[in-house]
Amino acid sequence: MLAAEPPGDGGPDLTPYQRPLLPEEVARTPGPRLAVPGALIVDLVVAAGLASSDTFPDGETSIAVDPMSPDSIAITAFSGGWGTTAPIWVSADGGTTWAKRFSIPVPPGAPEAMGCPCDQTIDFRDSGEVLFGAILGIGTADEPIWTGASTTPASLAAWQWPVSGSGTATTNHSVFSDQPWLIASRGTGDLVYVGYTDYGESLPANHVAVTDQSVPPFFNAVDDTIVSTAAGTGEIASAAIRLAADPSTGYVYAAWQDNVSLDAVNCARNVDFRLSRSTDHGRTWTLNGSADGILVARHQSDEGRPDDPNQAPTPCHDHVEKFGTVNALLGGSLALAVDPLTGDVFYAYHNRDQRTGFNRLEVTRLSATGGKGLQVVSSRLVSGNTQAALPALAVADNGTVGLLYDTFDGFVRGFPRFTVHLAQSTDHGGTWVDRVLVSFLSPAQDNGNRRQRVLGDYQQLKAVGNLFFGAFPANGAVAGRTLANIDPFFLKLPAAVPRHR
Repeated sequence: MLAAEPPGDGGPDLTPYQRPLLPEEVARTPGPRLAVPGALIVDLVVAAGLASSDTFPDGETSIAVDPMSPDSIAITAFSGGWGTTAPIWVSADGGTTWAKRFSIPVPPGAPEAMGCPCDQTIDFRDSGEVLFGAILGIGTADEPIWTGASTTPASLAAWQWPVSGSGTATTNHSVFSDQPWLIASRGTGDLVYVGYTDYGESLPANHVAVTDQSVPPFFNAVDDTIVSTAAGTGEIASAAIRLAADPSTGYVYAAWQDNVSLDAVNCARNVDFRLSRSTDHGRTWTLNGSADGILVARHQSDEGRPDDPNQAPTPCHDHVEKFGTVNALLGGSLALAVDPLTGDVFYAYHNRDQRTGFNRLEVTRLSATGGKGLQVVSSRLVSGNTQAALPALAVADNGTVGLLYDTFDGFVRGFPRFTVHLAQSTDHGGTWVDRVLVSFLSPAQDNGNRRQRVLGDYQQLKAVGNLFFGAFPANGAVAGRTLANIDPFFLKLPAAVPRHR
């Protein structure tokens, strides 16, 4: 009998991948900031003065920017776990300098917290000051989500968890939850939304829980809604729910993967990329008259597992497709954002080229129909014909769309090379101008583990005003570290000026 494996993306890869520098990696001008004209790119580990001591894996980055005070920024990554407190990276000067603060306490009475924080996403509320964070834990029989808040992210005393009468931290959900995705700003109407997928139900169910922005936040069961089920996800690929809000209307959108199946000829996954919307603060979800949302695109993607690990092996069982051979894409291949001026929705996803096998990134724009629905207006390939992954979308106040993503660009001395890009569109996604931010070598080679994730499941890009803010993992060697190690990096870049509106 096969050993049962948990659904979803499972636990994070916390392996501390390090190695000595290769000759190609020795920085000529070491320092925390990379020399990229017009952009501020900072290695948080080096900026915090920890280059000689910090060897945490630091993948899977999330970023929050205070919309009322954009100099206040927080970033999470796999930078340390609970035994006592977990860390968060904070900057008070717009991202120039950074500190690592161990200011997230263990949720009281939560044995599933040990070894985590696992998946985590953070966001500031619209009116500023308060930071919210949704964090996944993994136990022997469940995978709960806790959502807490802090008025001072750098302070341990300021963090608050909601607790029951017995003093135990209460959860959003505690069966087999996966990938909590939190938004609390960009038009959420003083509400906090947490999307997640529950794989403990008969069909994997995509939920969105909503609460007000009190500190700590309390989520009631009646305010937790199933947006959709996601057939076929959880075993060979993730549903990977993502949320985005329209600042002008308060509408909230949810995107996810559905109807995933295995193509046993090429071992890729067939994926439906779906979208739904709530116009009443998360109480009900529908789009174009469909309670299950709409199909935005149907393509193939090399993500997830080679087959269902809890069933008899298929011909694809030994075909482990990892991005760059070292990063299993267990967390989905999609991203979502809304234009604050027009209400247009932008949706990024994988579109695998059947001829080359390359996983390209495509962005679809959806606009309002004559009624209250949405229709696909255009779709454009952005990343070119290469292996691309980890998309993150944001739209600036001037309507410029930004797509943060990585490409795999071959090998150097047997180590995979990755490049981080930011593509921008100033004409509603019609055309894109791509910019390379940084290229780096992986600190590890393929270790034979199909769950290996040197980079993690996702990275994030957000917009405040006409500035893009991003957080992504990269090798600290490019910032002058004396060993190869994945660090969290910060990006700040002005949005390009639109041609016309």
